[in-house]
Amino acid sequence: MGPGGAERQLTGLAALLKDQGHEVQVCWFDSRTFYRPFLEEKGVPWKMLRARWKIVRVLKLRAELRRFRPDAVIAWLDGATRAACTLKALGAPWRLIVGERNTTQALTRKEKAKFRRYRVADAIVCNAATQADFVRTHFPQLAAKCSVIHNYVDLQAFKPSAGERPDGPVRLAVVARLHPQKNAPAFVEAVRLAREQGAALEVDWYGAPAEEERGGVRFHPPVQDVAAVYHNSDALCLPSLYEGFPNVVGEALACGLPVLCSRVCDNPLLVSDGVEGLLFDPTQPQDMADTILRFCALSPEELQTMGLAARHKAEAMLAPEAFVQRYLELLK
Repeated sequence: MGPGGAERQLTGLAALLKDQGHEVQVCWFDSRTFYRPFLEEKGVPWKMLRARWKIVRVLKLRAELRRFRPDAVIAWLDGATRAACTLKALGAPWRLIVGERNTTQALTRKEKAKFRRYRVADAIVCNAATQADFVRTHFPQLAAKCSVIHNYVDLQAFKPSAGERPDGPVRLAVVARLHPQKNAPAFVEAVRLAREQGAALEVDWYGAPAEEERGGVRFHPPVQDVAAVYHNSDALCLPSLYEGFPNVVGEALACGLPVLCSRVCDNPLLVSDGVEGLLFDPTQPQDMADTILRFCALSPEELQTMGLAARHKAEAMLAPEAFVQRYLELLK
């Protein structure tokens, strides 16, 4: 289980369901254990079902589910949904909820096969309204099963810092894996252009394989204490070419941190330009640079107002109580 946003939400959902008095277990197929400390802190049992071959994954999952005997299975990401749908098609008795955690950019053969497998699922949960619209448009036979449950944020763990902003350069943070979707080369170019036009910046990207510096952007591996990153930054940047419903944007908003992000998918639902942050075109480095310059020009009073609006948006949209209640309704 890697450090991704889907994994963060799934382990969080498991903890919330356990807090509601339900018996829960989390299983995964690879050897990574990024969220193991969180699961152990919350007292959620877990099982690593390591397997290289798809058929072995299915067999290991079948054995574990026969032992655990769940009433329902929630499966996210391709490997897990494929295995769960296979068992469901073979007559497994439990209720199956599959999750869509990103937005489909091309209807490839692989994507079509995935949605065909979803015919055996009892419910399909998209974390982005953009993806739900895609499913309903391209696969109308699945429309009745499809619903939207936005990600949640732990509003106690992610809250505004009591500290004062120190003087000095504007501190921008990116929290994202290094993947073409996240658009790092264009962002590095935007930072260069903003600096050329007079912006004094410190820019850190968390989610790289190793420490390095590229074009004046410092890249770091993922961190467990991401709230500390938000508290030590003036804004979160997310330059993605497309998104599902990004955890990091919700977390930053909950910390009262303005967000500079791409005008794509569900991002405008979270960030209204000039209110909780600023929006830009991720395909245009100059537009990203201009947005960074706009942010640097904001007054302390404007920044404070933006931070308050950010926290208010998180409280209104991303409360964990509403999130888990929506899942409990599907699990009935």
